[in-house]
Amino acid sequence: MKTATATSICNEESTNEQPVSENNDIENEGGDNSNAPIESTKNAVSTEDANTDVSVNASSKGIDNNGFSKESKPQIGIDESQKDSNRYSNDKVSEVSSLNINNENTYYSDINTIEQDYSINASEQVNLNSVSDWMPDVKLQSAVYDSLHDLGQATNDHGGYITTAVDQITQEMMTDLRYFSASNKDITDLTGLQFATGLISADFSGNVITESLPDFTVFQNLVDIDLGEVPSIVSNETLPNGLSQLKHVTVTTGSMNYGLLNAQLTTSIILNTDFLNATMIKDDNIYSGKIYVPLASVYQGYLQSDGTYAYGANLNVVLNDAPAGLSYDSVNRRFVLDLILLGNQSLNFNFEIQDYESGIVMYTGHDSFEIAQFPVSIIPSINNDVDQTIIDQLITLNQYGKTLDLNSQIENLQNYIETQLPDETGVLFESYQDAQDKQTEITETSGLYLLALALDGNSQKFDKYYQAVKARFYNATVNGFSWSYNATTGILESGSASIDDLRIIQAMLILNEKDNNTERISEVNNLISGFIGLSLNSDYLMTDGSDFSGHQESQIRLDYIDLSVLQYIYELKGLNTNALQEQLSIIENGYLGDDFPWYKTFYDYNTGLYSLNEVEGTLNITDSLLVMLNLAKVGKLQTASLNWLKDNTKNETIYNNYYPDGTPVEKNTAASTYAYVAQIASVINDEALYTDAVNVLKNMLDNDATSPLFGSTAYDGQSAAFNDLNVLVAFLS
Repeated sequence: MKTATATSICNEESTNEQPVSENNDIENEGGDNSNAPIESTKNAVSTEDANTDVSVNASSKGIDNNGFSKESKPQIGIDESQKDSNRYSNDKVSEVSSLNINNENTYYSDINTIEQDYSINASEQVNLNSVSDWMPDVKLQSAVYDSLHDLGQATNDHGGYITTAVDQITQEMMTDLRYFSASNKDITDLTGLQFATGLISADFSGNVITESLPDFTVFQNLVDIDLGEVPSIVSNETLPNGLSQLKHVTVTTGSMNYGLLNAQLTTSIILNTDFLNATMIKDDNIYSGKIYVPLASVYQGYLQSDGTYAYGANLNVVLNDAPAGLSYDSVNRRFVLDLILLGNQSLNFNFEIQDYESGIVMYTGHDSFEIAQFPVSIIPSINNDVDQTIIDQLITLNQYGKTLDLNSQIENLQNYIETQLPDETGVLFESYQDAQDKQTEITETSGLYLLALALDGNSQKFDKYYQAVKARFYNATVNGFSWSYNATTGILESGSASIDDLRIIQAMLILNEKDNNTERISEVNNLISGFIGLSLNSDYLMTDGSDFSGHQESQIRLDYIDLSVLQYIYELKGLNTNALQEQLSIIENGYLGDDFPWYKTFYDYNTGLYSLNEVEGTLNITDSLLVMLNLAKVGKLQTASLNWLKDNTKNETIYNNYYPDGTPVEKNTAASTYAYVAQIASVINDEALYTDAVNVLKNMLDNDATSPLFGSTAYDGQSAAFNDLNVLVAFLS
């Protein structure tokens, strides 16, 4: 999960006086190639320079406050900042297909409701008294006020959205609350909550409720509630009226007696060498790579009359934000940890226990435990020999660039990259402008440069640059790369981008085929283990990445799925090969059809739905070209797609953005577009198509030998590393 900025130079169809489209790719690998206005903030607030046609979509592939990346998340018209704060509504997001919103749930009210004419005055309020008269806790008042202004937590049927002060809250407005998030607010008294009769869930975790609780029978729609700490509740008999009938109830008490439980949950489990060796399953002297933690080691059950403990007839254990490799086996009542997926890392995870007997809640609680870092010596090592044909698919490039004598173009482009883009440590900035302003460095740029160096077979430059990249971006705790670094602030973003990590792995594998090096082999094995833990879900399917705290996207961008590299990883690590076929099917089912042989942008694992990019109703050329390249490497490129590329490359009519019927949104293009066509041509051994694409690229290069941008894909004093590096890869292909 990341934000990647990539500037695309946009060319008008029939003139060399091209406007620049500079694309910071939130939703697209390498950029939304449209002429979108410059976006320079996290929330993609756009500004436009009236003096240029430069456009940058700068919110690109970034992790938001909820641990989700903007890269693979279509805009769905809700307040994303509240999505994680409301722990009970995360699974209720309305379905999105092609960004047509099916807004069936009341808590995502139409944003247009805020335009309704509400007049807040005392004569129209249900209760003329001050809010403090019926809701004495000022912290609760403040939380209610905030929720009424969040259409993800409340409807706007009674004008709460447009209140400007807490004292304007009425009892009637309270009925609009649906998903109330009030954790860690120092609330002690819930008086007044009884007027929120439309409440569906509420989160008071982190608060200590010392005053009396409301009668919960008034909440006819209430399903889930976390009351935080309530010292007065010590058993089922002391539960407030109506609380025991809810689906989920979470409460913490000082004595841990709630639900008649006297056992404490274990908060730390240290798995040492003896424990691992004793619990790992051994078959024919081969460890399975899995360890098991019995539920009984953290929860013994609820107290019986004879002093023993027992589980209820219905016992549920729910893992919260579990990383790939961690699951709960309900049949055998144990936690399962897959060391192949988890790798050499420390692990902390949260879980909830819900214990029922005859429909009565006997115990509900939540806790977490930490597993110490596994010693490397006891992690199972699966070093299967990878079939040579799989290795060949990683490097099936015919290097037509040598045939066409592109040496001067390659030399000039390499010189520009090496002299104009690096910082003082050697790491490349993401654009010429960023290099001038000392701004952003991203793993997308570095991965592409490593790929170019690997194709060129330059081991010395490769190894030196990789060490600089590792020093800049690598997070040893999670065994993965952070996707972005701000050279001005010194801030390294917390989160990975799976496509960038996979590209770095691919580059290292390609170079190892040219120059086998034991240190590099050890390094790539370590990177693969990290990639598995961060970017593959529990079914071994690729996700957009991780925010380093266990959050993974449910969506995947189709262009991220590089089947050739994934196939290598699956065979090397002995993983589920069905996952490879499933991901191929995901790509193929996203095909738009022979009339317009492109691909949809996103697939959601949870819903099984596809959607387009963040610009409603349009597709970006970079997404589909990268999908075609990935398919070509495994022999699955559609004939219709190839024919479309041939016709439109020869005519120079490939544009940045299209409507699903094949109509271009505008007639701008980018150097990276034809660079991808050249790479596809090299993979499928089509020299004619390669030549056509390269001829277009040669005309996009800066030929002014007096300019610092000489040799690059610059226009109007700007150039993006994404364009430059993809062209370099194409010339070396």
